[in-house]
Order: sequence, then C-alpha cells, then structure tokens
Amino acid sequence: MIKKRNESWRKAGMIVFLLMIVIGFSVPLLLNPADQNAPKVVEPRVCQHDSDCYLTCDSGAISTLCYQNLCVQNSCAESSPFPYQPEAASITLTLVINRQKILLSNQTSSADFFVQFEEDSVKLFSNRLSLAQILEKTGISTRFPCLTYLGVPYCVDDGHKLQFFVNGQESYQYENYLPKAGDTIQIEYASTSFDKK
Repeated sequence: MIKKRNESWRKAGMIVFLLMIVIGFSVPLLLNPADQNAPKVVEPRVCQHDSDCYLTCDSGAISTLCYQNLCVQNSCAESSPFPYQPEAASITLTLVINRQKILLSNQTSSADFFVQFEEDSVKLFSNRLSLAQILEKTGISTRFPCLTYLGVPYCVDDGHKLQFFVNGQESYQYENYLPKAGDTIQIEYASTSFDKK
C-alpha cells in the first residue's frame, strides 16, 4: 500500500514537473508573440567587385558597394550607408613608395564603379567613402603603422616612415579620412635615409 502511494506521488510529481516546463516555455511566447512585420535577416553576399552587389528592386536597379569582400546592402529593404551618386566628386590621389610613384589606375577593375581611377585623378560616386575604402579598390590596405601594397607590407620602423598629406598638410587620419571634392591626397613611404641626402 505504501509502495503504491509513493508510486502515485512520483507520477503526480513528474506530471507537475512536465507541466511546469511546458508553461515555462509557453508563457513567454504568449506574452511576446513574434512580430510578423519584423525585417527578415538576409545573409551577407560575398563579392569581389561592386558589380557583384547589384540589387534589382521594385524601384529599379540599386548599385551597392563591395567592401572587404562583402556587399554592404543585401536586400531591397535595407538602406545603404554608401548611397550611389551619379555625379562624381573628383580628388587627386598619389602613392609614392621609396620615391617611386605608383600608378593606381593599373590596379583597379572596371567592375568597381563607386571609385574610378584615371592616372592621379579619382572619381568618387559616394560622398561617404573613407580613404581605406577607396584604397581597397586598388588592393591597398592602410592600417597604421603599415601600408600593404600588392601583398607586401611597408611598415614604419627606425629606418622608414609613412606619411599622409591632405592638401599639402600632414594628417594622421589614415583609414577614416573622408575625402572631399578637390582634395589632393598624397601617401608617402620612404626610408629616413632619403631625408639625410
């Protein structure tokens, strides 16, 4: 008799325990139903060039920037932090490594249309592009204290310096600088022994 009573208490306890689990998971869902209008998360799209990121929406084609091999806008519902502007702003950009001027237009692709290089002239089709985003289109990375060009790092040390000039004035805003129309930007990497000559 006592065994049967203990057995029935165990069964009742197990049923109460299972009910508490069901209620614990159900009540939050009833109190906060999933928002049916919440935007759906869209997987990032991998890209090599801006042309890989085109979106075709009801309003028409949308040009989207490819940055660090990912499209910055992945669906028509998202807004782009880098809106495309049909009127380009022009800047002058020069890279000099060990007193040798590098022609950046040789390193670019026609499939990138947010940034277009022609000799030293650069046309920008968004006013929110940083210098790092512009240089990425040529395969250049500028993470101070190094500049990486064609996979070769050029770093600041006791014998070398890296300088960044905007309109003739030295600046220390390497990656985050937002160029303005008409800016003249020069990046120089050189041995400090050149200064002594």
